[in-house]
Amino acid sequence: MKNKKLLILIIITLFFYRLIISFFIPQIMVGTYYSNNKITILEGPSEFGEKLIINSNGTFNSETWGNGKYEVVHSGIFSNEILFKYSDQYGKAVYHTNIVTDFLGLNPKISLNSDLEFYFIKN
Repeated sequence: MKNKKLLILIIITLFFYRLIISFFIPQIMVGTYYSNNKITILEGPSEFGEKLIINSNGTFNSETWGNGKYEVVHSGIFSNEILFKYSDQYGKAVYHTNIVTDFLGLNPKISLNSDLEFYFIKN
């Protein structure tokens, strides 16, 4: 009985920890990322190791999309998405993708193609 209560307490604690971390994702996302894709992605990086810098003021700089603004959107209890808003030769554009974290909500990656496991990985 004591072990069951301890297990329930641990599960509840982890749930609330993960819930709280999901709301701190915008602060956790700030930093420099490098792509790990091995082939060109239609709307993403064309070369392995392309750099993306996410700033705390809501802006980004990318070798792929240039300068622009980003927005983190909470799309579920434990899931978040990021929208990169930028301008290209055709006008205004948006790249919409998922933020992937480990179980504890740390070590964020920006999904480029989850099937091929292509991400922007934080340095």
